[in-house]
Amino acid sequence: MYWRCNLSTFAVTVEEVGFSMADGVKRSVIVTDPKNLLPYKLEPRQSMDFNAVNSAGFPGGSRRAFAKTQCGYTEYGDSPVFKKFRETP
Repeated sequence: MYWRCNLSTFAVTVEEVGFSMADGVKRSVIVTDPKNLLPYKLEPRQSMDFNAVNSAGFPGGSRRAFAKTQCGYTEYGDSPVFKKFRETP
């Protein structure tokens, strides 16, 4: 599950969510449940949970989570749970 909040004063449309890999180039995109959830318009100060289909947890080599908007902007984020996952051998 991936949580995102629109902190801007205007609506944004999220078209892709997932995880960036340790190499900084590759990404693991979440296939949402329901599958037709994206793109999703987030109003100002609105948040949304994105649930993955058949998720087995964070992908190996994940570095941080991301959300990409339709205008091409990508925002990256982290969490205490995700940090703990990366530290686990």
